[in-house]
Amino acid sequence: MIASFEPGNYPDLVQARERLPKLAELWDAVRHDFWTEAIPAQRRSCPSDTRE
Repeated sequence: MIASFEPGNYPDLVQARERLPKLAELWDAVRHDFWTEAIPAQRRSCPSDTRE
């Protein structure tokens, strides 16, 4: 299956999920890639407690 949208009228991820729910695995991968790029690895990891 191919997901195709008209130029200039791209849906956000929620709309894409609603329009093409059979591609849930694709939307999950897109969400994962987006947040991986949006939040640097240092911020994703939990810092160790350095309080004394």
